[in-house]
Amino acid sequence: MTEGRDKLLACLERLVAHYDIDRWHWRDDTSAFDVCVGAVLVQHTAWSNVEKALAALRAAGISDVEALSRISEAELAGLIRPAGTPAVKARRLKALAALVRQ
Repeated sequence: MTEGRDKLLACLERLVAHYDIDRWHWRDDTSAFDVCVGAVLVQHTAWSNVEKALAALRAAGISDVEALSRISEAELAGLIRPAGTPAVKARRLKALAALVRQ
């Protein structure tokens, strides 16, 4: 377990040294919810579209796994539409929420 963690930390250190961390989308104060949802939404789309989808989720009061679990897949798809492939990503987000709640 420690070996895997050490490898991940070493990888992070190399990334931080190589890339401009000020341009990263996720910061120390970014919620775990935003990181996980953003990771799903960013597939095959630009981050600017993910930001629109995350803003729509926040505006609808969807800011944690419990709220994500309660919303219908169809309504979720409507909120995340700016990130593209809304039906697929809504299904994936619902599966993520179910996994987290286990």
